[in-house]
Amino acid sequence: MIKLIVFDMAGVLTSSWEFVPCILKETKIDYNLFNQIMRSDYDNFLKGIITSDEFWDLFNKKTGKKVSENLFIKCFNPVLNYELIEYVKNNIDISIKKVIGTNAPLDHYLIHKERGDYKYFDKVYCSSSIGYKKPEENFFIHIIKNERILPEEVLYFDDNGNYVQVSKDIGINGFHYKGFSSFKEAIENFNILNK
Repeated sequence: MIKLIVFDMAGVLTSSWEFVPCILKETKIDYNLFNQIMRSDYDNFLKGIITSDEFWDLFNKKTGKKVSENLFIKCFNPVLNYELIEYVKNNIDISIKKVIGTNAPLDHYLIHKERGDYKYFDKVYCSSSIGYKKPEENFFIHIIKNERILPEEVLYFDDNGNYVQVSKDIGINGFHYKGFSSFKEAIENFNILNK
């Protein structure tokens, strides 16, 4: 029996979220180089180990660039997927808890919170708050333990197939989100719609 649905934020509950191209344009740096020199720092940023100020200080030291503003805020402009949110609000049984499980720096979490984007959901599990990020198994285990449920009692939707596979590997019902119609098709296979 399904007791919990976990939704990814970027790419599922929001669109127009891709801030990396904007950052690359602003910094005039190639993605491969950015990824090569900043990957571990970015992972630490997503886990809340370092702040955005610390990230940009490291970036400036490693690249010789002079980024003086927080590009994670400047380049972030997500658009809510109202079609999906309205469907969830109006069609999923209210006894089923609906949460967000997202890889997000604190800056993005706070923007979503300030805009009221989380108000439709019971809880947010954010990588920068819990100290784990997808695709780490501990990200999913943290949610399961916190919710006091079994993996098979969870539906999980993410636009990243690698993250979905990790969730499946630990027994969660993971689905690769490829758009609203794929979501509806997956959700209708479970007995969780309003009667």
